[in-house]
Amino acid sequence: MASASRAEISRHGFSTVYTPPSRVGRAVAHIIFIHGLFGHPEMTWTTQKPLTNSMSRSQHSTIPPTNNSPANENLPQTEGTGSMSKTIFWPAEMLPAVIPNVNVHTWGYDADIDGFLSSASQNTVAQHAANMLSDLADLLENDESKPLPVFFIVHSLGGVVLKAAMNQSAETKATRLRTVVDHVLGIVFLGTPHRGSKTASIGRYAHKKIQIYSFREEKQTRRFVILNTVVVEPDSAKIGLPEEEVSTIPESHGDMTKFRSPSDIGFKRIVAQLKRWVKLIEVEDTVTVDGDCLQSLQSTDTQLRFNTVASSHVKTFHWLHDSNKVSFSKWLQDSENMGSIYWIQGKPGSGKSTLMKFAMQDHRTRHALGISDGSPYIIAGYFFHDRGKLIQKSIQGMLQALLFSVLSQSFELRQFVQPVYTILVSHQHTKSVAWDFDALQDAFQAVVQQRQVKIRLCLFLDALDEHHGDNDRLSGMMHNLATLSDGQIVNIRLCLTSRPWDTFVSNFGRCPRFKIHEHTREDIEAYTSSQLHKALDKLPDYGPAANAKSRQLDIIANQTSNQAQGVFIWVRIVVELIAAAIRDRTPFVALESMLAEMPSELEDLYSHTLARIDSRHVKESYVMLQIARCSLIPLGLESFANTTSWALWKRVPDPGDETLEDMTQRVISRSGGLLEVIEFPSTPPLVETYSDDDEISVDSLRYPEDQLPIPPLQQMKSRIVQFCHQTAKEYIQKLKGDFGLQLSGKVGNGYQYMMAAAVSSPRGWAKHMADEILEYAILSRKADPATSSDYILKKLWKLHPQAFPSRERNNWLFRKKLHFYVQMLYSQSSQWFCLAFAAGLLDILTGIPIQIGPVCSDLWLTALLGPPVTSKRVSRRDMLQSLWDAVAPSSASKLEIGIWLPDRRHVSFTPLEVMVIDKVFKLSDGVDRTATFQFLLSHGADPNMKCSQDLMNSLRWRYEDSDHEHPSFTVFMACIRQESAPVIRLFGRYGARVPKVYCEPLRRMWRLIKAPSEVFFEVMRIVESEEPEPLETHEADVIDDCPFGLILPSMVGVATVNGRMLLGAYGENAALALESVVLAVVLFKRWRRRAGERRKYGT
Repeated sequence: MASASRAEISRHGFSTVYTPPSRVGRAVAHIIFIHGLFGHPEMTWTTQKPLTNSMSRSQHSTIPPTNNSPANENLPQTEGTGSMSKTIFWPAEMLPAVIPNVNVHTWGYDADIDGFLSSASQNTVAQHAANMLSDLADLLENDESKPLPVFFIVHSLGGVVLKAAMNQSAETKATRLRTVVDHVLGIVFLGTPHRGSKTASIGRYAHKKIQIYSFREEKQTRRFVILNTVVVEPDSAKIGLPEEEVSTIPESHGDMTKFRSPSDIGFKRIVAQLKRWVKLIEVEDTVTVDGDCLQSLQSTDTQLRFNTVASSHVKTFHWLHDSNKVSFSKWLQDSENMGSIYWIQGKPGSGKSTLMKFAMQDHRTRHALGISDGSPYIIAGYFFHDRGKLIQKSIQGMLQALLFSVLSQSFELRQFVQPVYTILVSHQHTKSVAWDFDALQDAFQAVVQQRQVKIRLCLFLDALDEHHGDNDRLSGMMHNLATLSDGQIVNIRLCLTSRPWDTFVSNFGRCPRFKIHEHTREDIEAYTSSQLHKALDKLPDYGPAANAKSRQLDIIANQTSNQAQGVFIWVRIVVELIAAAIRDRTPFVALESMLAEMPSELEDLYSHTLARIDSRHVKESYVMLQIARCSLIPLGLESFANTTSWALWKRVPDPGDETLEDMTQRVISRSGGLLEVIEFPSTPPLVETYSDDDEISVDSLRYPEDQLPIPPLQQMKSRIVQFCHQTAKEYIQKLKGDFGLQLSGKVGNGYQYMMAAAVSSPRGWAKHMADEILEYAILSRKADPATSSDYILKKLWKLHPQAFPSRERNNWLFRKKLHFYVQMLYSQSSQWFCLAFAAGLLDILTGIPIQIGPVCSDLWLTALLGPPVTSKRVSRRDMLQSLWDAVAPSSASKLEIGIWLPDRRHVSFTPLEVMVIDKVFKLSDGVDRTATFQFLLSHGADPNMKCSQDLMNSLRWRYEDSDHEHPSFTVFMACIRQESAPVIRLFGRYGARVPKVYCEPLRRMWRLIKAPSEVFFEVMRIVESEEPEPLETHEADVIDDCPFGLILPSMVGVATVNGRMLLGAYGENAALALESVVLAVVLFKRWRRRAGERRKYGT
């Protein structure tokens, strides 16, 4: 295994040290090694110690030498035991023996100290990152058929360079460097300092798409003679992502990259992870984007609105393609001069959605778009739906629907989505992946930003006013999408519809446009005449009177179109009433009178409709309308009917007593037509969603089914209940009291009905209500403040044993990402109290004996750290204050709160210590720490209290140093390391003090540091409030006693040493964590040298 047999390794750029021989087959991935500060592309990964004679022959047989000669068709074998090399370069000599089907490379760069400890250090890192990114792009372009996946093993500062390169790739647009990050699937970080660096995060893209495995050193580096001699501290050696795996290597910072045999534990841990990643690549080679990716994008929810919009009447909307009336056809033919966006606005209920579906499916649309260079336009659409689930009214749902539709129609574009899909498969370990917003955005951007495949898109986006979110952001996204059209490779057109809201007028008011309600009078008359004649045709022949009746109906149709004012939903309701009257043989004069009495305003028509409901059914009508108004998601027909029955009679029909047709008729008749039952095609499992908005007719001008923009779903019928139109929902939501139904007695609200249903059948038809009972509880209180917490708690306790035994309840909490209430609470019996308390039901404390015991402790823990359990965000201060008032302790320092530590010990701490433990172990997320500390300190918490032994043990276990054992160590000193400047300032206002033994060393450090961090500044304000005292010990002894390993990293900013600028990095305003260690070394060596000189000469 002589080193002479190795491939020559360059100091700069890529060097290939192993490629698979032909016997192994083609390589499935690249593995790239990058060294760190002071490192070398070969020596960093090479052992410097000779192999011992005790190594067995069998052990050496697993370490083949490297031979990249094309003539060598076999895996390299050992040279025997006669002579053994004094060095082992393990990337070439050990790694191929266990993972033979990969290419192995090193990448080198100038990592000398002069390049990094300078005022231009960040520019240096950025330049190295740019060089690495360009070199990697060249490497991937040389791959035979397609770029191979890439895995990195990076040490120390090499990880900082790599992260900067990944961010540069993700932020680059329209160059070959943009796609480089798509091919990076995994990174092994070895002792990389993440905290404080500008590239501490790999970025949004990498966070979701690159698998991370971070290793830290276990042993100290001997040449550093300060207290904190671990070069990269545990907290800095990990990024902190939820998906990140973290482990250790039992070596020092410099030796953690060097392995002598496959039995070394560090080598085994790294290789085990690489094997898992390579195995996933081998499996993913069988993934077919055509089938699996498209199937994962297909969603009943995102397609439902389009599928359930009724097609236009055969005689309506043909004016859309008449260029003498509107400019739509001209825009289709010449968007280059007219702009990429066309806006159709209209009154509520004016038929916008029906028109959009007509435009998408009518053959004249595709004909007007034309064909350029053999590339027809891809037509895709998404219809926002306020009455649906969140995905039906969100940008995420829009992206998923558009991606599915576009990829269904273009095989060539699928290659750009494959890297994103492959990453999702590797993360979720299934081909049926769940797409999140970031993945969808990355995939969609990859399609529209590429410049390799000609793409011509015409996107129809309906009902922007029903989008759930920031409409200015949505409008901006539309304009940004339009700007991606270059007129050559990528051509994008957007047709949008919405109500004329101010935000849309300001964003699209200068685009070509028209108002739909100004062009539909003839459509309304044609539709009305057709529907009334259908009703008349169902009656026996009138004989000679038939023609007269027909002329009379034409007169009514004309009058209806005059009264409608372009609002189709008004026409729909009126025509249904008149058609029913015709079937009852109502005379023509009565029909005219009936039409004249119809309110012309839509809301007045809804009120008129409710007033006509049979008085025998008004209570049932009220309950149904309340349930439809308050349900968080659309309910299935059976669930809706049973919830109504339970609210009225505290029982539900037996199975078989009521058919689906019976339920449908009951819903429609009791609601006066304001509710409707929609039957729609779905794919298993059953998904509850909705129907139509302003769609009227039945007959269709459908595009051929095999060319539909959105392919048809598997036919499986489901029924849900919804308002007949968005305007009907808005009208009911505005009404107070009994909706004008003139009920007698006390009435409840829909949220209470949902809670009652949850208790009755938590695992059956009311499962949704049981899952969301906390949300319904807080909404019930908001709708009716008189709803008592006692009533709500009774519902919760009834649900507790029946629906959620301990295991199922914990699974339910994990599904809702409320792990805290499973893992951190001491008592299972207090779980519902804590959940209700965190939901905002603060008065549940009244009458509960919580002054002592586990319930009290768990409630305090919830108030301090508990995450929100509903969409309502409860003020942390309000929670603390209500609990303080209920318990009435003498001081916050007297409270004892039990908490589970990572080693599963249950330990009691004061509130301030709980906050320290929370920061150390990251027990909570998003807690307003400043407000919490403010409350505790203002209620008697002692900022100068000494840390308990349990806290000091936890800190020592977490940070693996002994700095916390100093007898003067206080809670405030623990906070210096990990809290923000405002928190330190707050402690100072409430009398926090720095122990005397630390003050003088801090003053001397202050004089050296030219640009201190905000934390250091606040600490020095507290120090300077103390009177300096003469030191009774030598300076070196003071340094040994002072826990600078604890406080220095959070305070060092930029210091000048020997004329050079050094950048510190652990704290908020620093740059590289590694350099703060270098700075500490220089400072303390100087201090020790001077102290030694003074002792030597007696000065």
